Amino acid sequence: MMRFLAQTKRFYAKTRGHALIEILLAFGISVVVILAMVSLAVVTIKASTTSRAYAEAGKVAQSEAEQLKLLRDISTWENFVATMYNNCKGSYCHINSSGVAQAGSSSVGTGSSVVTYYFTTDVADLNSKEFKYTVGADWNISNVAKTYKIEGLLSDWRSL
Repeated sequence: MMRFLAQTKRFYAKTRGHALIEILLAFGISVVVILAMVSLAVVTIKASTTSRAYAEAGKVAQSEAEQLKLLRDISTWENFVATMYNNCKGSYCHINSSGVAQAGSSSVGTGSSVVTYYFTTDVADLNSKEFKYTVGADWNISNVAKTYKIEGLLSDWRSL
């Protein structure tokens, strides 16, 4: 029995302080793992926010492009070209709530999720049979400006 006690004392004397080292090592590994998970969460949230903003801007830009096509379809080509030439030549335009193209841009959303949308055209003269348009949607994410653009060609499809 005495021999067993002596061996036990020697064993504990040799391992004294090992528990503290093991605890510190486990704590260090835990900190590294937690920091990695927090970093991953931040990156995931930022990517999700960016993706949601791109999707919203895409919807807004596509809607404006469709309204532009609708405006072309509900009026004569000559009236449509005259409206684009007089109201939108060389500046941003948007389709207002009355369905009329007017100079300037418009916005949707509030706070940090504001999307400003507009379109531009290259109507050169009143006798144009086709012209290009660009619909844009701008927004900011973390003070970084982003833009979503759709380009297309409008023509007098009735005369084809």
